[in-house]
Amino acid sequence: MTEPTFTELAALRVPFPPEQIDQLPKGRVTLSYVGHAHVTARLLDVDPLWHWEPVAFGEDGLPRLDSNGGLWIYLTICGVTRLGYGHADGDQGLNATKEAIGDAIRNAAMRFGVALDLWAKDKPQVVPTPPKTSPEERKTYLVEIDSTDTVNELRDLYSRITARVSDETIREELQSRITKRAKGLEALEAKNAKKSAAPEEVNA
Repeated sequence: MTEPTFTELAALRVPFPPEQIDQLPKGRVTLSYVGHAHVTARLLDVDPLWHWEPVAFGEDGLPRLDSNGGLWIYLTICGVTRLGYGHADGDQGLNATKEAIGDAIRNAAMRFGVALDLWAKDKPQVVPTPPKTSPEERKTYLVEIDSTDTVNELRDLYSRITARVSDETIREELQSRITKRAKGLEALEAKNAKKSAAPEEVNA
């Protein structure tokens, strides 16, 4: 994948709609937060190949927790890697590990700007909404998708469309078209590879 553009990474900072924001009572205050599923969906929209890995592993081969039950991770989005830390807030058992992982991903994603307005104490910077996609732009994207010949180029186009197309219906249509095109290219590549590997017939 090519180097990520500021526009692509800026898509991570787009505020979440009110229906995706939950409330968590903490003593005398109520904290607003975005759940793990919605954060994951945002990461997938910007980079379908995002991934995380623990900073350290234990002797059992599993991610190593610190003395507080917390977990340090590396989160990579669009080829950029940043640290994150999460904990289960005192919970124990298997669910505690899942909570620590989810919390660590949200924490690391915040360092890319995901739901930063909910973390910040001060008034957040306003992120401008991308302009609406015109019919001509939609048609141009469709032509570009159908004329793209490699999966890597489709990945770059997917990230660009996710960052620039604000109309959800058009964005999902284009993303679906890219996914279908990518599957077709992968099938063609597999067929050609199989054909190349087959032994040539020798005429008697």
